Amino acid sequence: MKFKNRIKFVVIAITISFLGCVSPKDGQNRTLSNRKREIVLNSTFEVLIKKPVKDNLTYERDLPWDNISYNIRNDEYYSIGTAFSVSDKELLSAFHVIQLGEDSLVYRNYYIRDNKGNVYEVDNVTSFNKSKDFIKFTVKDYTFDYWLQLEDTYTINTTVFSVGNAYGEGIIIRDGNLIGTIPESENGQWVFLKSSSDVNSGNSGGPLLNSNGKVIGIVSSKKDNIAYSIPINEVISQEPNKGFFHYNLRYGFSLFPERLKAEYFDFSFDLPMNYQRIIKETKEIVNREYKLKMDMLFEENRGETFPNGNSSLEALIGNTYSFMPQVIFKDQTSKVWTISGIENKSENLRGEGSLSYSSLFDESFIINIDKPDKISLGELVSDSSKVMDLVLEGINVPRKFAGEDIRILSYGKPMESRFIMDDYGRKWKRSIWLIDFSDEVLISYTLPTPKGVYGIVTSSRSSNLHDLAYDYDKMLNFVEISYYGTFEEWSEFLSLSDLIPNRFKDISIYKNNDGKVVLDSSIFSVNDYQDIFENNSKLEITLDFDIFKKSEKNIWDIRRVVFAEENRDNFFVLYNNLKPQAAMRKAYKESWEDFLTVSHPFNSSPFIEDSSAKIGKLLNFDIGEEAPDEIFSIFLSKEGKVEDDLMAKYLDSINISLK
Repeated sequence: MKFKNRIKFVVIAITISFLGCVSPKDGQNRTLSNRKREIVLNSTFEVLIKKPVKDNLTYERDLPWDNISYNIRNDEYYSIGTAFSVSDKELLSAFHVIQLGEDSLVYRNYYIRDNKGNVYEVDNVTSFNKSKDFIKFTVKDYTFDYWLQLEDTYTINTTVFSVGNAYGEGIIIRDGNLIGTIPESENGQWVFLKSSSDVNSGNSGGPLLNSNGKVIGIVSSKKDNIAYSIPINEVISQEPNKGFFHYNLRYGFSLFPERLKAEYFDFSFDLPMNYQRIIKETKEIVNREYKLKMDMLFEENRGETFPNGNSSLEALIGNTYSFMPQVIFKDQTSKVWTISGIENKSENLRGEGSLSYSSLFDESFIINIDKPDKISLGELVSDSSKVMDLVLEGINVPRKFAGEDIRILSYGKPMESRFIMDDYGRKWKRSIWLIDFSDEVLISYTLPTPKGVYGIVTSSRSSNLHDLAYDYDKMLNFVEISYYGTFEEWSEFLSLSDLIPNRFKDISIYKNNDGKVVLDSSIFSVNDYQDIFENNSKLEITLDFDIFKKSEKNIWDIRRVVFAEENRDNFFVLYNNLKPQAAMRKAYKESWEDFLTVSHPFNSSPFIEDSSAKIGKLLNFDIGEEAPDEIFSIFLSKEGKVEDDLMAKYLDSINISLK
């Protein structure tokens, strides 16, 4: 049972349905004597975690605390399970209640509470077994006057009693019948006890008693109205002063077809040891193993992981043609790396801004923010909280609270921000927010653009932060991006030299003496063009960047340049067409053959399409010449009917220098 699920039980109204019981053998007691009940109640404790004391979130309206029952809203703890004393110093519970294998960033401490309301923090762990779901431990500065006796044998179809915390309502004893056993699911090395005694999530870790009030099991789970308990003989027979992890490690890369793998690995601890030290050392062990497995996974697949191998060829030669970031992923059917083509939704923001967003995975999405007028680009990219505030303005993200949806307006300041440089010199700002109420982390990766920011946003439980960050840090190398904006927007963008990708260091955009925009880079320059555009102040310049192969090296560089008049069909496109590899499909080779034969639409012959005049030509190749590996084309569109001679004149006036 995860923290998140346990907590939900105590912050919403719940109706509990009580189960019937199987009849026991004749003559068996259905109740415990008063003395035994006294011992049981004084030997059984709630297991607690402390409620978060802060909430950095801003909401559309106040949270309806009055809808939460008095005892829950005024308790400074969440009750998450049950434990019981077995000596004057030691207690037993289920391992999944005191979860040594998860390092929550919110719930760092565990406590117990007795039936008088006294609270004590867990101290040392003296025995545990993750796969058998039990833990033995002590608490700080306290010894017990009452404890339960253990019984390592049991009899089927006899009366049993489950004891535990009922959704934070206190310790409840319920009778039932021991109806059988079932082997554990992995390899059947031991059995669970099955009983009909009524339990709920708060019973986890509580004792299962026989009719004499002795412990025969530890309550672990419930399914189909059957309670499953770990036989106490599994606790008694374990090697003393040892703790055993049989850890189910899940790993994988989100963009691989087989996204998730699972492998068990074992390790142990010499005990006793403080529980927080065990959590810390377990995290270090698991993180090392995760990184080792992930590094091995990438090494095993290196030959066919983008941008390597024949499966990457089509993605390397393709172009995104998208104002949204696109992700290169390996198709599950074809096993070929493919540019995503993700569809998006758009929402207007105050101040002439906009938010476009696309779903990436279940808990992840891609964003493109055109910033509002009153926020400078430098201000936006330097303050991740402003970025997320704009996301929350465009997308209704509610917090479910006491049966109501309360819209979140702000996550506040992130707990951490740093820059991540991908393999292509792009500086992504990674910011992490801790969402205390749900024990989750929210991560954003953002890049500045002339108009605002691109980003990837994802979330997970806080204990999974290490794995999530590893996965998404790697994913940055598989993102294709286009940049577009007006001259003024480009000027502000290029001034952010410490934040923009290294590739922009030799790119300049300025106006010549005639007021026309000039683009200069290390591979080409656009120096001049005749009066193609009726309004140069409405001109937008787009640079489409792609990952492609050049001189046997994979680079991230400009593939496509567009000069376009806003809201008009007046534009010209400079495009770098790449020679297909021999292993590629026939369609790519046929398209390349069209260039080699200087076919339509790049044969310098004007034509009409969609009520606009069009014309195109090749810049660095003509029939009879030796074909280069890259052929640059220029394509021009003018709105309305334009004489053929004038279109040819416009095309020739576009002064492009290839370097």
